[in-house]
Amino acid sequence: MSREIKAKAKPYRTISIPTYYYCYWKYRTDPVYGVINRYVPEKGKCLVLGCGIGLEINYLNRPGRVVRGIDHDQKRIDIARRVLGYGNSLSFETGDAVTYRPEETFDAVTMIDLLHYFPPQVQNHMLENALQLLNPGGVLLIRDGERKAGVRYFITWFCERVSISTGFTIAGGLSFPSFVMLKDFFIARGCRCEILPAWGNTVFSNKLLAVWKPLLQ
Repeated sequence: MSREIKAKAKPYRTISIPTYYYCYWKYRTDPVYGVINRYVPEKGKCLVLGCGIGLEINYLNRPGRVVRGIDHDQKRIDIARRVLGYGNSLSFETGDAVTYRPEETFDAVTMIDLLHYFPPQVQNHMLENALQLLNPGGVLLIRDGERKAGVRYFITWFCERVSISTGFTIAGGLSFPSFVMLKDFFIARGCRCEILPAWGNTVFSNKLLAVWKPLLQ
């Protein structure tokens, strides 16, 4: 496993040694990459909203998949393109995850550590939009910090505040979601849902919600 993680992180050495070790640490300690890889179909189109420097896309990159990343930060998109390239199976665009509506739809859409940067009313719009971006039977994967989860939640909130205040993350306020409310939101729209812990060996309150869009509506 360590050899595989190093191989995944190695392309980021072209950016800087600190970037490489950051990516290596993320791949080693955060279980989300392996989890979403199991949920995303082996063949088909996947949209990654809030892709950052491409860590998730790098992990999802497999023969048979076409993966597109969207992020509002042009610098991060430039890094992703420089490290991972740009072609028929991988693409990166600067865009707004709140309003992004391409003409095509996808077999999987992911929103990893994204929702909490937006107020609840905007989150609801993002959820509706993400559902519209899915093909029937497609899967939406949402990973975020669970609100009201005790010490884990406080640590998650504090680390995000530090990330924003230092300029590492460009965002305004924080509004972590309730996963029970997220599940109810999608069940009311006829979706099938599954919630599971997604903090792994970290101290954060992360959970993952998998949502399958109905085949017929």
